Amino acid sequence: MLGALAGGWISDRLGRRKVFIGTMVMFIVLGLRIVSVNMWMLCGIRFLLGFPLGSDIFVGYAYIMETMRAASVR
Repeated sequence: MLGALAGGWISDRLGRRKVFIGTMVMFIVLGLRIVSVNMWMLCGIRFLLGFPLGSDIFVGYAYIMETMRAASVR
């Protein structure tokens, strides 16, 4: 929930494309759980991974719908 709220606010300021690409980069960086040396660090990384996940749901759908071609209505 916090990621969606923060992602919406940040996308209004920076633009949806930049935030969408930023969340993808954060997924890659935070997805490397190999760097965690103990359980607390793993929990912290997983917590931080929730922010781009929540943000991506909001920003990703809006960005995709803006860039898709509109279907022709008959």
